[in-house]
Amino acid sequence: MEALKTKRAIQAVMLALFGALLLVPVLTFRREPGVASEIDNRMLAENPFSSEVRAKGGDLTADIENYINDRIGFRDEMILGYTILNDRLFGKMVHPSYIYGKDGYVFRNDVPMTGPFTDYHTTFIDMVIRMRDYCEARSVPFVFVLNPAKETIMEEYVSEGIHYDASASDGVLARLREAGVRCVDNRETLAALYQDGVSVFNQKYDAGHWNDIGAYYGTDASLEALAEKLPGVHRTAWEELTISQKLEETLTESEFPIKEYVPDVSIPGLEIEERNTGFWAELPFSRTWECGRLVNPVRLEEGAPRVLVFQGSHMYGLGKKYFSNAFGEYDYIINYGNTMELDYCFGLFQPDGVIFEVAEFMMAESRFPAGRMAAMNLNPALTSVRRTAGERESLVLRDEDVSVQQGEALTVVSWTGGNGDEEYVWAVLDGEEYDMRRNSEGVYETTMFNETWEQSGGELTVAAKAGEVLRTYH
Repeated sequence: MEALKTKRAIQAVMLALFGALLLVPVLTFRREPGVASEIDNRMLAENPFSSEVRAKGGDLTADIENYINDRIGFRDEMILGYTILNDRLFGKMVHPSYIYGKDGYVFRNDVPMTGPFTDYHTTFIDMVIRMRDYCEARSVPFVFVLNPAKETIMEEYVSEGIHYDASASDGVLARLREAGVRCVDNRETLAALYQDGVSVFNQKYDAGHWNDIGAYYGTDASLEALAEKLPGVHRTAWEELTISQKLEETLTESEFPIKEYVPDVSIPGLEIEERNTGFWAELPFSRTWECGRLVNPVRLEEGAPRVLVFQGSHMYGLGKKYFSNAFGEYDYIINYGNTMELDYCFGLFQPDGVIFEVAEFMMAESRFPAGRMAAMNLNPALTSVRRTAGERESLVLRDEDVSVQQGEALTVVSWTGGNGDEEYVWAVLDGEEYDMRRNSEGVYETTMFNETWEQSGGELTVAAKAGEVLRTYH
């Protein structure tokens, strides 16, 4: 009898423990909005019944399932434990962001593989050519930089059955070069170094990007191309660098344990000033958190130029310090959809040179929407319009047609004059040209930093092209 009681007591305790194991994840369900997962570096699914989610028109059943799977308590811990267990017992990588190749090499599992050349890539090429034409019409050199996937350089370590198709990248570069666009193919740069035994990618850590040595050579190739057309660019010599190693104990954007010593490069004496901190909060377009305005006082004193870079994570990460050491002012904007904001950024930063950098695996609809690329409409240069304009009209710029609104960092100058038949409009402030874009309310506006407006002499004119007529409002 006592043995039966003991058995039942043990069963009751086990049942209670089992129930607790089931209840604890439910009781710790994460309901708060805007939660990011550290294990796979993404935002977790939001409440499927919220107005924001329902407005997207997705499948309610799938939205509910994703919400529960993402928000259940101890999700990250369970994924991490399962991942480590598979790694230790079976040598398998089941992480949502990573995959094992051969000999313990780690590659990204969430990077889209490029494929055949399609009409999409023709649209991408057309956009890049329009960017080049826009810059060069203003006597500003333009460079397109293509950075490689790790799979491209270290193909022999990719798992069997996975083939990286580079035909899209090859086609884009070939056609851009045919059109006369100055291009840097860092696939060639890094492949040559790798064949010579230089480690340009790590075995495991930061599997989606070059390491600090690869970043040095990739950025130097970009600077070399720009320097051919833009004097004063400082290319950091190898002898200027301090090179050491550091131990990395987890994969990037993950808690998956590793132990790998990776290159750690620094530039002694490099001092950078960040100006207009937080200006990105006032920009009217998306993905503004990866923006900056960095000034190098030493290079500025030397007369080094100002550059505007539309860049991805290769440059934003390890490439950033090399660009910071190359220019008097290094202004950067996360690329993707923001690339189509070239005219806005050009007016804001008034650069001496422009670089557009993209990783080959990011030339995709999810990053560069084809519709937006095709619809990108850029002003011609006002100087060229003045040379070719037929009829000209000189009009009065009325005070009531101009308004100035200042934020913490940026000044928006608006113009409401005109006849409604304008094709293109420009503002000219103290001789500097700014494209004016028409907003949703039909008002033409341009944006500059507060100090630009405050330090100007206030000599503002507006020019408008309507057919063959060029009107200048003084």
